[in-house]
Amino acid sequence: MWEATVDFSCPLLILTSQIEGNGRKVRAMRARISVAIAIWLCLVTVEIGLLAPARARLRQPGIQWKHLSSANGDLPVPGESKEQTGAIVADLDKDGVDDFVLSFRQKAPALVWYRQNPRGWSRYMIEKDYLTVEAGGAVYDIDGDGYPDIVFGADYQGDQLWWWRNPGGRYDPDVAWERHTIKRGGSHQHHDQIFGDFKGTGKPQLVFWNQGAKKLFVADVPSDPRHLDQWPNGGSLLRKRRRGSRKIRRGAGRDRHQWGRQDRPAGRQLLV
Repeated sequence: MWEATVDFSCPLLILTSQIEGNGRKVRAMRARISVAIAIWLCLVTVEIGLLAPARARLRQPGIQWKHLSSANGDLPVPGESKEQTGAIVADLDKDGVDDFVLSFRQKAPALVWYRQNPRGWSRYMIEKDYLTVEAGGAVYDIDGDGYPDIVFGADYQGDQLWWWRNPGGRYDPDVAWERHTIKRGGSHQHHDQIFGDFKGTGKPQLVFWNQGAKKLFVADVPSDPRHLDQWPNGGSLLRKRRRGSRKIRRGAGRDRHQWGRQDRPAGRQLLV
């Protein structure tokens, strides 16, 4: 992992590396950064042959990089799972500093929060149990208590979509967050979620991609989400694709046409 502090509003940048076949790739997973560098840092994949020029661009004045690794003791070891599926960045404890959450399948724990402290990073359990969590994830204050909650879905092995309630300041590294169900039953695999006012109602909805159904669903946030077995969803936004169930990658929702409602980018398609 690389940590960056930038003079122009770049509190934290998370990079992860992975091996794919015989070639190495470095992927920028999520970042909260200034508009000036957001375009080329958002989900950019840099081949190893272009790594040196990329590093030269990142060594601009005002940027200082420090490589942190659990192998060197800079970060706590997340767990025993060899399959890390997701990474999201958010200020979960409302201290003005971004932290990050990693999701896992194969072995417990399923969700681990890396929280910044004056001495470095602390490891907090969000989900201690074993779940087959898919890549993706979203952050939004679902229950309206002022603290951001977390959403993740099951991979090809499961039919559920969940949200975890932020305990709102009462944090214990060994106490898991409340887990609630958004969707149960139906088709499997839920790769990517996003919150936004896509219906133009003045209140955000949750949009999630369901590979097994080959549909993009929108669900209104319930008024009392902690006491529901699952959320009512509002049907699908996108019908079955002609060429199978290709993953729809995460995209930011915004009003590109200035019609007063948010559009949803999905793969090579724009839903308006």
